Amino acid sequence: MKLAYVHVCGFRGYQKPIRIDFSDSFTIIDGRNGVGKSTIFDAVEFALTGTISKYLDAKSGRESVSDYMWWAGEGDGLTDRFVEIGLRDAAGIVTVRRTPFDDEGSYADSFLDRLIDPVFAPKLPMTQLCKSTIIRDEHIARMSLDLKEGDRFVLLREAIGAPDAEEWIERARGLVAATSARV
Repeated sequence: MKLAYVHVCGFRGYQKPIRIDFSDSFTIIDGRNGVGKSTIFDAVEFALTGTISKYLDAKSGRESVSDYMWWAGEGDGLTDRFVEIGLRDAAGIVTVRRTPFDDEGSYADSFLDRLIDPVFAPKLPMTQLCKSTIIRDEHIARMSLDLKEGDRFVLLREAIGAPDAEEWIERARGLVAATSARV
């Protein structure tokens, strides 16, 4: 599946509705600091997982990032707040939409099997998909720090989507053994 579009309204810094359609090949998002480039990627992650992982530990006093997820600034006459993404594959476009009033249920389950092969899926497939495909500049900065080799290896495994690599190796051995037995 490929990202077809991102449509947001009243999400983070986007008070008014904005829709960004993505090309079938690639799309470049460019702009000055503070214009909302990262918010577009936050919207994709939020639509798929219901959270934004880079803010999970961010707290100030008794507030958390969830207090700032939806627009609450000047001109807050919004009647509609949402994040919506469209994902395209050969079967068509699947839409995932979240609002501030949604429960914590998983919206992605309806098309999870179109995104991820259950035989090879990690434990938290949507979270892992976002971690390995939305590479932010803060991830790159963490990789350039003087870390111990083991810590750097863990960061690299997370960046490429292999935090449970040992389990993958064991599952691969099992698949090879099962395939060999069938052949």
